[in-house]
Amino acid sequence: VTNTAFGTVLTAVGDAAIAFQPCVASSVTQLWQLDSSQLLQSTGVTNKCVDAYKPENGGPVHLWDCSATNVNQLWTYDATTKQLQHKTHIGYCLDIGTPTGTKPHLWQCHASTHPDVKNQQLTLLLPALDRVVTNTAFERVLTAVGDAAIAFQPLVASSATQLWRLDSSQLLRSTGATNKCVDAYKPENGGAVHLWDCDATNVNQYWSYDATTKQLFHKTHVGYCLDIGSPSGEAPHLWTCLPTTHADVKNQVFVF
Repeated sequence: VTNTAFGTVLTAVGDAAIAFQPCVASSVTQLWQLDSSQLLQSTGVTNKCVDAYKPENGGPVHLWDCSATNVNQLWTYDATTKQLQHKTHIGYCLDIGTPTGTKPHLWQCHASTHPDVKNQQLTLLLPALDRVVTNTAFERVLTAVGDAAIAFQPLVASSATQLWRLDSSQLLRSTGATNKCVDAYKPENGGAVHLWDCDATNVNQYWSYDATTKQLFHKTHVGYCLDIGSPSGEAPHLWTCLPTTHADVKNQVFVF
């Protein structure tokens, strides 16, 4: 996690603190994973995650025992603005604090035109993992059908067409179809979802997974989610994101 303006990287300091320090080759204390639960987990410190508990300018950010139920540890990375936004403390971002980076903190997320936005602009270079996207209600998994279509089909052991990566650019990439990503171009109920050439500048391909509701939200078409469409899963589409109490929310719940 690099702040290019000041040439420093996010570093675990002991088992409780973080700082932005110069890059040290092969240092595990400078490696992080933003996992599918949206926890920013240290590679070098066992079971420690970046935690921010005070939603205020200057609010402290430290390491704490990782917990997917701890709302202070939920982060989302905006690949366009390059900001790490706190998912619970809405409107706050991880901020380097000072050029020395000794005390990163929360700060209101700056607009891209703000002179201090450089304090919040971070580059994430994270390995993505192959995952199966499963709708447990109908026992079907997201599947690449050829190089243009998707469907939810029964699980097939070791099938690359049923493996996906939600990468740091928030593209949902197929493992089995070369350079193809899940793309939704019509922000409407029933809007088509298909495979298209992966392109980090194509706003139709941005997705965010909410580990709490287990929905795949479209990041551009706000308020729309991936929906299985029908129990057969043959034509997934976009649909208004349903509340957890809705009878049909099962069509949008995915284990990822």
